[in-house]
Formats: sequence, C-alpha cells, structure tokens
Amino acid sequence: MVSSLQPYSNYSRYLAQALVKNKVDLTVLAEKDEKNKNIKDCGKVILTWDKSPKFIWQIIKQINKTKPDLVHLQHEINMYGSFISIPLFLLIPLYLKIKRIKTVTTIHAVVSKKIIKEDFSSMFTKKIKFPIWFQKLAYIIIYKSLGIFSDEIIVHTNLLKNILVTEYKVKNSKIKVVPHGVPDLKENKRKDDYFFYFGYIAKRKGLGDVLKGYSKYYEKNKATAKNLILGGGFIKGQEYAKEEIEDIIAKLNLAEKVKLTGFLNEGQMDKYFSEAYCVIIPAKISISASGPLAQAFSYGKCVLASNLGNYPEEIKNNMDGILVNKNGWAKAFEVTPEKVGSIEKNAVEKAGDRNWNRIGMRHKKIYESVLNA
Repeated sequence: MVSSLQPYSNYSRYLAQALVKNKVDLTVLAEKDEKNKNIKDCGKVILTWDKSPKFIWQIIKQINKTKPDLVHLQHEINMYGSFISIPLFLLIPLYLKIKRIKTVTTIHAVVSKKIIKEDFSSMFTKKIKFPIWFQKLAYIIIYKSLGIFSDEIIVHTNLLKNILVTEYKVKNSKIKVVPHGVPDLKENKRKDDYFFYFGYIAKRKGLGDVLKGYSKYYEKNKATAKNLILGGGFIKGQEYAKEEIEDIIAKLNLAEKVKLTGFLNEGQMDKYFSEAYCVIIPAKISISASGPLAQAFSYGKCVLASNLGNYPEEIKNNMDGILVNKNGWAKAFEVTPEKVGSIEKNAVEKAGDRNWNRIGMRHKKIYESVLNA
C-alpha cells in the first residue's frame, strides 16, 4: 500500500490494521515521518517518500525492491504535496501498468465538474487562481488516467462512483463502492455543555455558516446555550482560513462561547468526542466521505451534518443523524436531549455495520479478485 499514515486518525492506518487482521501480507510505503517508526500492527512500514517532486522516484524505486503481487494506491488531492505533485502522481500507476503490476486505487475525493466555479480553487489556496477550464481539464486527466491505469478503483459512496462514470466516463465495472470504515465502539460519556466540530479549519468546511447559525441560537437561548468547540488544525498554505474564522467569531461577539483548540492529540480528541453533546460536520462542498463522521459514529454520537454531497447517502435524516440545510444551523442547535438519545442508538448500529474489520475483509476480496482476473 502506498499512503500516508499520519495523523493517528488516518484512514490508511485503520485500513492497514484491518488488512493485517485479515491475514494480508502487507507492506506500507509511507511518508518519511519519524512517528511512523512507532506504528504497530500495520504490517511492514517502510518510510519511503517525502512531499517533494522526488516522491515519484522514491516510491517507484521502493516498489521495485519490494516486488509486490499487487499495489494499492491511496489517492488524495493534497496527500503527496503541492499542486505540482497532483499530475506527477499519475506517473506511478502508469509505471505499474507498463510493468504489469496489478493495481487498486482508492480515490478519496471525486470533484464533480458542476462545482468547479469561480470560487472553487480559493477553497484550497489563495496563492494561485486557476482558470475554470484548466481546473476541469486537470480533473478530467486525473480521473480518466486513474481509470485507465488501475485494475480496480475503490470509492466510498455511490455518489462518487456515479460522478466518475457519468462525468469522467470511467468504466462502471471497474469501480467498487466500499464505505469508509468506523473504528471500534468507544464509550459515549455525553455531557450537555458543548457541540463539537473536529476537522481542519478550512474554507471548504462551511464554518462561517455554522457560526452565523450559532449566533442566532445563542441570542435566542442565552441562559441555556451550549458552547461550541472547533477542534483541529489547519492545512499548510490555508492558514488564512483560521484567520477568517477568528474574524467571524470576533464580529459576532462569540469569543466567550466559541473555542478554537488547534491541533488535538489522541487523548484530547477522545475526550472531546466522548463528552460532546453532539458532533457537527458542516461543509460548503462534499467531495469525499468524511473521516470525522466515522469517528463520530464510533462514539455513538448524534451528528449534525450539512445536507449536501455525500452526507444524505451516509446519514438517514432524523434516524442516525440530522441533515442541516445551509440556513438551518440555528434551529439544528436546538436539538433536544430526547432526540439526541434516539439518534445515538441508531448510530451505534451503523458503527457495527461499518466496523473496520468488515471493511478490511471486503478489501481482501477485491485484492483476490484482481489477482485472479
């Protein structure tokens, strides 16, 4: 497997552990991060690549040494470095195709052409503004190339598969839908004093709409209003998003009610998730399955998520979560303890259905199918 393994809540780390449990002889070609030397139960971990253009040759060189039966590539837009790295990544599956090495690629983010508008690139960077035609062409090249070079493609929702098939003409038969795994259930120690957001402080997360809704909720319920904790760091190159959120908090006079934690370690994340009244997962756009949603399910939490993109497929509204329209956050924050308790029970059931061990087993079957084709 070629992937990053950091931070501790990383998708590929959970997947690697599940694959090892399912008796897959696994080697992970991971990023050169000293923390990866201490990772356990993920098979053989080799620190291979850094986030420079050299990552291609670093990975290809190590693949030649390892001589795998199959390579599983994890593809995320920013995983391997800057915008320069995005097209360069395609050289890896091309090389594997030429060498006739079986290849499975998980595409974590699928960008529909419909959402590529004037402000789309500003959600990821302010340094460079790409023309719309260029952005659309880039994604056409990325997805069509991955579709051609890979023996099998994995995505996490039917929506993402449909975009690849209808907009990018990737073969339907080549794409498997495997939901995002959910970690083992943890204790839900729900308290009634705060809502919790966990994720990057990034423009595409829609935190501005959340704060505006929270301000209305607070004005209406000053005596009983719960606090709002925004947990998580920022993406390198997108520090401006944190500054924008701080400005909104100041303008709405919410400094005493809204807390920005910065990056959370494993113990802090566990405490905040476990004791949260509800977990909120907002978004301006939804181009991938949500890691924080999987974490929330693992704590049996009631989730308030934006009613767009992948979320309506992953959440049954008012059953195992609540879908919130852009202007509906003020009302959503008024969710009652009775409603929260009812949703929590269903969230626990969903967590069991998507347990990582089951997800690992499904991956193993895909590997076997590709190797035997």
